[in-house]
Amino acid sequence: MVKTRIFEVLEARGQKQRWLLTELRRRGYRVSESYLSQIKAGTKQPARRFIDAVCEVLGMPEHSLFYRGGERGNMARKSAGKGPGRGSKGKINVAVIGAGNCASSLVQGRYFYQDAAEDEFIPGLMHVKLGGYHIRDINFVAAIDIDANKVDKDLSEAIFTYPNNTCKFADVPHLGVRVARGMTHDGLGKYLSKIITKAKGGTEDIVRLLKETKTDVVVNYLPVGSEEATKWYVEQVLAAGCGFVNCIPVFIAKDANGYWPRRFREAGLPIVGDDIKSQVGATIVHRVLTHLFRERGVRLDRTYQLNFGGNTDFMNMLERERLESKKISKTCAVTSQLDYALPPDDVHVGPSDYVPWLKDRKFCHIRMEGTTFGNVPLTAEVKLEVWDSPNSAGVVLDAIRCCKLALDRGIGGPLLAPSSYFMKSPPEQYSDAEAVRKVEAFIAGE
Repeated sequence: MVKTRIFEVLEARGQKQRWLLTELRRRGYRVSESYLSQIKAGTKQPARRFIDAVCEVLGMPEHSLFYRGGERGNMARKSAGKGPGRGSKGKINVAVIGAGNCASSLVQGRYFYQDAAEDEFIPGLMHVKLGGYHIRDINFVAAIDIDANKVDKDLSEAIFTYPNNTCKFADVPHLGVRVARGMTHDGLGKYLSKIITKAKGGTEDIVRLLKETKTDVVVNYLPVGSEEATKWYVEQVLAAGCGFVNCIPVFIAKDANGYWPRRFREAGLPIVGDDIKSQVGATIVHRVLTHLFRERGVRLDRTYQLNFGGNTDFMNMLERERLESKKISKTCAVTSQLDYALPPDDVHVGPSDYVPWLKDRKFCHIRMEGTTFGNVPLTAEVKLEVWDSPNSAGVVLDAIRCCKLALDRGIGGPLLAPSSYFMKSPPEQYSDAEAVRKVEAFIAGE
């Protein structure tokens, strides 16, 4: 008997049964609301034409939406088997979604430090060899983008292609990794569409790509605000049986409804998320200062963090409608260090503007107003300048290796310690000192 989980998917996306009905009819499939209700209740079997139409509307493969009794809890886990077709113990096969500045710095960093000694100090990395995996054990096997300038190019060339504008600090050899045409959904916003032309042709079969390349871990570098696109790719990742590192502020590991964490746990697949922290970026500096205020007994009354830069991330964020999850992520990362709630009007954290000539440089201004002994005021101001993309690349290299350790150990679901240390919006927030202790314990297998 064929069963369905399409209604769970709709609920997770915040969409109603009525929306599905409208979309099916718009595509010429005549279906009644009672028919949908009967399928939902399990009293009617879905017809082949209905199955094909629903897969098209939701942009998901059939095996992710329809299953036979007893298969549901095992589908993704079967795909995740470690038999022939998965990366060997000595390598971590990695796919990147988005071949922009962040992917550029990640790939460059892998080759820049490939010959590092195991006892060498590398800025931005916890360990040269983490849990048995050296930096050079990371093996890029797949890349996905929609930009006509990048699709069909080798990844080694695409990462240095316009509109990428981060600094080049390493030569990358030809990788033999063709950039595949991905799914757009809401990944291309109002401003980015002015400088990015979508590649011609349809979306490639992402599940097949990940399986054929024996991908272990998928890294999500989609633009901020790509809610639907991220969820679509998560379905492909689950179907292919890969671990997932979610570098953007779409709440998957931290899903308040628990839907996505449950899906990863059921599949026996790990996720590190959400929204990558930089090595020393605006969020971590603001967090540390906030923690310092609390530890030294200063009451934080008001604070702001203003950021601007010249990369496509800041250009994309000119579209304020795409910023909701980003502002939530950055604000919670800071205020989580307090043991009381600040009034919403007294805390402002988020991007403020786009200055093209800055390229991948980012400027951050932080102001903190507090009250000390005797109700005497205290004010702190900080200005930070960084190259934005390299600032997070080392963190992602560590996150990838932690994700692979979880795959090796058969651990599924959100990885709490790595997520707390590497991400702005983890499922559980710890202090940074506590988080690093927990990550070291995770690496050691404790």
